[in-house]
Amino acid sequence: MAEVTPANDQAAGQAMPQLVLQKIYVKDVSFEAPNAPQIFQEIGENEQAQPQVQLNLGQRATDLGNDLYEVVLSLTLTCTIGERTVKFAAATGTRLEVALGLETIHPTALEQLNKRLDLDRFDRAARFLGDNGIEMRVFVLLGAPHVPRDDSIDWTVRSVEYAAQRGAAVISVIPVRGGNGELERLQALGEFSPPTLDDLEEVIELCSHIGDSVVTADLWDVDRLAAPECCRALRVDRLREWNVGGRPAPRVLCACDPVVAT
Repeated sequence: MAEVTPANDQAAGQAMPQLVLQKIYVKDVSFEAPNAPQIFQEIGENEQAQPQVQLNLGQRATDLGNDLYEVVLSLTLTCTIGERTVKFAAATGTRLEVALGLETIHPTALEQLNKRLDLDRFDRAARFLGDNGIEMRVFVLLGAPHVPRDDSIDWTVRSVEYAAQRGAAVISVIPVRGGNGELERLQALGEFSPPTLDDLEEVIELCSHIGDSVVTADLWDVDRLAAPECCRALRVDRLREWNVGGRPAPRVLCACDPVVAT
């Protein structure tokens, strides 16, 4: 938890924001070792069994009011040894699904996002999962930073198609939402445009031709997407029906739609 307080900038003669840490605490910790204790024996006995380590770091900021903010850092560390993931999938006796964040195939945005999972690695991971009967869930961003506003929908659909062509069982379209400060900075620079509810509906409709993958709309915090209040609830319900049934319901007709109004 942090508090923002003014600090005097003697050089400029103005008060500048200052970050003060109030509390540092752990909200949740979990550790899973599905192949223990055999996996530890394998590492000790086989010098060529090199662990593959992947580190994912995320952050979220919540305004608590009175210049107080809760900043949550989430860290996921995954370690695999050779074919252990495959062996674990076989041992479960049921369907195993692995989630991958493709996010976008737009070359500039992909580079700016500084992801370790580039397209080549994504393709290799997809082939590995497919060859071993492991289903793949893919996350694609709508409104990714550094994608021009006029091209955002097209690149989102192309990213969904890319994931589907590589065997994704489920593709979730996630509208990018601000609130962490960085996106607001990029928006001021013209490098980010918040997606709207209409954008999300259009992407889902344009993806209706994809038959081998289930395409869903991520509706978490959907009320933050810009939309007319007179028809917002009905349009969100329409997307929920799509997520359940996989077929687009007819568009919601409302007087706020210029096409309907004319």
